[in-house]
Amino acid sequence: MKKYTLKAETAEILFSHIGFLNYSKNFLDAEKPIVVTKKEFNPVPYFLICKSIELSLKAYQIQIWFYTKREQLKEKYDGKLKNLLKNRYGHNLNKRLEDILTNSEIFLPKSEVLNIRRANTFYDVKNKTFEFANVGFAGNGFTKLADEISANGNKQKGEILPELNLLRNSAKKLIEQVEREIKKG
Repeated sequence: MKKYTLKAETAEILFSHIGFLNYSKNFLDAEKPIVVTKKEFNPVPYFLICKSIELSLKAYQIQIWFYTKREQLKEKYDGKLKNLLKNRYGHNLNKRLEDILTNSEIFLPKSEVLNIRRANTFYDVKNKTFEFANVGFAGNGFTKLADEISANGNKQKGEILPELNLLRNSAKKLIEQVEREIKKG
């Protein structure tokens, strides 16, 4: 019996825009069964919706940057195209949203854009309150944050929390619009 040896090499896999859009839908669907009460702040629905928004925006950007403009960008970024979106935008919803709203057919009303910007304050890499609980708030089961929100009219450290239903509606709209744009090709 012959023995065969396979040499494994590093592979570069580009996760497609369709994959990101599907994940966006999955994150939004995962938020549906979570019960939110006014008594206690729960960051999980906010995180899932923000992640859905981020992935929808990323799906659209991949469609444009990697498939439409690939050749012109390949020269400019000298093989580092895969890191272009990550380095330029990270997890910042504001930067992604601004780029897409000014350079595409994607549209959201001003109130929804402002609400997403509010959400980014808690979602972005610098804060991550929606993803990783602030130790001061988590230590008491978020009751302190819930009290602070109630006492200060939905404020945390001077920031107004985003309106959850409006955020959810924005995520749905983005999924629908990005899906439509991707189908256009």
